[in-house]
Amino acid sequence: ANFYRGEIMTDKNKYHSLAVSHETYDNLGKLSKNLAPGVTLSRAQTVKVIVDEKVKKLNGKLTKSISKSD
Repeated sequence: ANFYRGEIMTDKNKYHSLAVSHETYDNLGKLSKNLAPGVTLSRAQTVKVIVDEKVKKLNGKLTKSISKSD
């Protein structure tokens, strides 16, 4: 764990940041309250749920893109 001023920091090797428009950010906030009944998800959890659902729906039809940003 990384420590900063006595607090545990996020492991930067596990996460990437993502820039979205203000409109998308606002929509993520709305979705976060409606995807799981009785639970408000974080925006990060909301993105994960949506991406995981889409990947499952595509069921192996994804191909690895050849990109230097991957």
